[in-house]
Amino acid sequence: MSRAESRGARGDVEILAWLPQIQQDPDFPSPARQASYAGELRQHGIRAAFWMHEPAADGTVAALHERLGLAVNPVVPNMRAYLRDASDYGVVGAVFRRFRRLRLADQVRIALHNVRRAPQVLARDFSTGVLAMVEMELPRFRRLAPACVVLNASVTDFALILDNHRLLRDFARLVSRTHGLTAALGTYNYGVLAERLAAWGVRPGAIVAPFNPRGYLMNPSPEDCERALKESDVEVIASHIEVDGLIGRQEALDYLRGLGIHRGIVELGR
Repeated sequence: MSRAESRGARGDVEILAWLPQIQQDPDFPSPARQASYAGELRQHGIRAAFWMHEPAADGTVAALHERLGLAVNPVVPNMRAYLRDASDYGVVGAVFRRFRRLRLADQVRIALHNVRRAPQVLARDFSTGVLAMVEMELPRFRRLAPACVVLNASVTDFALILDNHRLLRDFARLVSRTHGLTAALGTYNYGVLAERLAAWGVRPGAIVAPFNPRGYLMNPSPEDCERALKESDVEVIASHIEVDGLIGRQEALDYLRGLGIHRGIVELGR
């Protein structure tokens, strides 16, 4: 089934997928689980997925891309891994540890691009550090044919708390202008973020946020999120549409269709 056929069969709601973290599915790197996920992706005609990079699952994700033509879009940065490294090597040490793992060509490109930001990195500027980590993670996805890059929701929402529009603006510019990809912001506070972006004049390519019939993780309230959706012209990619399997897929898709949302993300293995 082609992507166009898949969307048409579901009322113009395209189904995308989250690929799991090993914490969620410890067997994800195994051949058996790889085959299971491949079958589910084929069954539902899913051609694109989102993933937060983990070295242990590199082979599985690469195989899904090669076998199915699956486009894998990065969710960056992997804050869990970064915080783990920061506790062992320090804030700056965690950044440079990632830098040393890159190919020489990527090291040179990133170094030249960030030479003006070096004082901010050394001064532990949050925005500059996040952007540096984003650039260091993106080369790992180059062979996976990504179309967009999603800023980790924890980072977006932290920037929202700090009223830090510079980080969100610079992320959108970095992804779209430097890498030629769609810049998407992940969030669990869509109702606030959509209004704040409009006030700041920051326009990402998309926003990835929870939308489901139960209002799960739709903050500050489902009503606020639905109202903000009507007022915003930034595309929304809906996440958590099935609320961990508590909502049937057809009900979830009908809800998205009623809101005019055309892309929804499902979790595999449910």
